[in-house]
Amino acid sequence: MAIDFELNDSIRIYKPAAEEGTTSASSPVLLEWMNLSVRIGSGRTWSFKKKPADSAYILKHATGAVRSGDLVAVMGSSGSGKTTMLAAVSMRLTADVQGSVLINGLFVNPTQMKRLSGFVPQFEIALNSLTVREHLTFVAKLKGVGRAQMESVINELNLEQCASTRISHLSGGERKKVNLAGELL
Repeated sequence: MAIDFELNDSIRIYKPAAEEGTTSASSPVLLEWMNLSVRIGSGRTWSFKKKPADSAYILKHATGAVRSGDLVAVMGSSGSGKTTMLAAVSMRLTADVQGSVLINGLFVNPTQMKRLSGFVPQFEIALNSLTVREHLTFVAKLKGVGRAQMESVINELNLEQCASTRISHLSGGERKKVNLAGELL
């Protein structure tokens, strides 16, 4: 039996019921978000006529929770706020965001959230002219991660066979894996 709830009347989250006997390999984590709203346009004046700029909510009062080990699908029509909601929950937005995000009942700030979580963007950010290994070496150096850990992530995600391939020659699925690898480093 699946649990579902709606956000914003246009986004639905589906969580399949956990199978009996399944547990998380590590300590359970509860991620909660409460009354998250994202507003664009600040109401400042933008023209010489001093008319206030339009402001609109692109996400309004989203509330939900996910436990570690849950499989979650966020579904909605194009432009309904799915990516905005995920970016707001992961605290990757610089827009006007209101609401709270908690991990295991404790409020977190953007710095803590970025340290505790990874976020794979909707669009790839890798340079097409680099090979997979070159790209991941660059990311590893930026994050202060050693070569052994980088190679471990390459192996874990089964990227060995394409590690010397230019990113421009990868399939869509392989490109997603490369982005995931960068976040795992």
